[in-house]
Amino acid sequence: MLKGLPSVTAVIVASARAIASSTQAASCDPGDRMARELLPGPVRAAVDLVTRSEPHARWLPRAVSVATLGMLDHLALRARAIDEALYAALDRGIKQVVILGAGLDTRSYRIAALAGARVFEVDHPDSQAQKRARVDRLQPMAAEVIHVPVDFVRDALGPALRQHGHDPSVPTFWIWEGVVPYLREPAIESTLRVISELSAAGSELAVTYVTRGLFWMRGDRKLVTYAMHLIGEPVHSALDPEHMAQLLTAAGLSVTSDTGTRNWQERFARPGAQRRVVTYEHLALAVRR
Repeated sequence: MLKGLPSVTAVIVASARAIASSTQAASCDPGDRMARELLPGPVRAAVDLVTRSEPHARWLPRAVSVATLGMLDHLALRARAIDEALYAALDRGIKQVVILGAGLDTRSYRIAALAGARVFEVDHPDSQAQKRARVDRLQPMAAEVIHVPVDFVRDALGPALRQHGHDPSVPTFWIWEGVVPYLREPAIESTLRVISELSAAGSELAVTYVTRGLFWMRGDRKLVTYAMHLIGEPVHSALDPEHMAQLLTAAGLSVTSDTGTRNWQERFARPGAQRRVVTYEHLALAVRR
């Protein structure tokens, strides 16, 4: 991430959610039209160009879907899968949500079911400042949105959350989306330990990670890893489901499910949507017993 600017990947992910929510370009509608409001002006204009081309020029959003090598579909499906897990947790009575590496996440502003919950958005101070400048004019759906600035290189997550009012005696739903691949394994392990320590019984973690197949990609798909390196956010870790389960278990968390892009496509894709999607990312759900 460049100093003073939001994460490039955060902007890319939010753009994908905005496009997928406003056109038929993606195989899934993540229901995130709010994402457009958080984009930098030039990026928002580009997204508008794509989404407003329908129905007169349907080829443009579809071309974007192809040009992103399946990432548009993948990111829309990933957001939908995590949302479904969040809805289930809220139905069980969860009143406290922590979003780690929140980036341009919009859940606090678009999910009405959060009306009885406090949401802690944890992110780098620079990225968070850019986001807050855009959400100040928006009305949150959550009962309370608490911004927790944390530089994960210098700051301790536990004290920062406690300082901002997180209650470790209350069950928490943790969202750790799109962050693990950019961390080395010791950092993943230490963060999982903190999550476990701050989780009352009944807490749940939704964490995404990429599998080792990402590093074995060939041809055009290999461009994904090259692109991440070029924008200064290289991928440092890839795990198989068994290894991820071991890390979660070692931290005191029990895996309840582990699904991938193909599973999400089968469950959430629009009827007849058969598009090439990224298959190297998984979502693990784990609970604190």
